[in-house]
Amino acid sequence: MIDKPRVRFPQGDVTGKFVQLFIGDEPYLRADYMSEYHRVILTNTLKEFEIEFGTTIGRRGIEIPEAEGERYRVVGMGTFTMKKNRVSLFSDSADYGIRPDRDHLDKLNPLLDGLTIKIE
Repeated sequence: MIDKPRVRFPQGDVTGKFVQLFIGDEPYLRADYMSEYHRVILTNTLKEFEIEFGTTIGRRGIEIPEAEGERYRVVGMGTFTMKKNRVSLFSDSADYGIRPDRDHLDKLNPLLDGLTIKIE
């Protein structure tokens, strides 16, 4: 597996959007500012890991990356707030209709150093 950070959030106290996914069997979480779309966060993550993906039409009628591919599986999406080293996950994705995933977070939390993530 490619050695990449398990979690990536924007810097500072911020509200934004996130994507929870498994690459192979390994949990990852990527987040960006509120102005970014889930489909863009997912696209950028898949490109970061050099993973090819197909597209489909999302709930809002626009083209989005498929939520599951040969080497990856998206299990959670939504909005987050981060203050200091505490992150809250909530809401869902308008394009995908996916909410934060507790099982994924349970697998990811032991790998975090100095960051607390919870689902609201």
